[in-house]
Amino acid sequence: MRGAVLAGDRETVDAASMWRRRLGGATPDSWHAAVTALMGLDEVLPRMAEFRDHAVGVAAAINADGYATTRPRVPQTPLFHVHLPVPKDVVAAAAQRILAESGVELPRHPRSSPDPTRCAIELTIGVVSLEFTPREVADLIRRLR
Repeated sequence: MRGAVLAGDRETVDAASMWRRRLGGATPDSWHAAVTALMGLDEVLPRMAEFRDHAVGVAAAINADGYATTRPRVPQTPLFHVHLPVPKDVVAAAAQRILAESGVELPRHPRSSPDPTRCAIELTIGVVSLEFTPREVADLIRRLR
């Protein structure tokens, strides 16, 4: 995975390095990915609890609204799924419309469901997500119809 950091003993790291080369991952110009990973450790990692707490609030607002539901109901991480009572093509079109109208980008590639009248999207709460209140996110999710 680009931008990932592997921590371990010398034997593990050496073995992983060999497989990275065999699988075509030894690109010579990956310094920018390493810099991004290091910046993430310095700037983003310390805020993970804040992101998780906001995810809990966002999920609670979505579930309270009644239009969609989250899995898990109470997120344990800043990432969770939102299950919607509409087909995925409807959600994809609505997300495009919201982006064009407001500049707010919601997941535009919903996952299908065994029930063709339902789908799911994945939300990841990060720095930009904190600009939106839980209620604002729930209102945006309600517009995915």
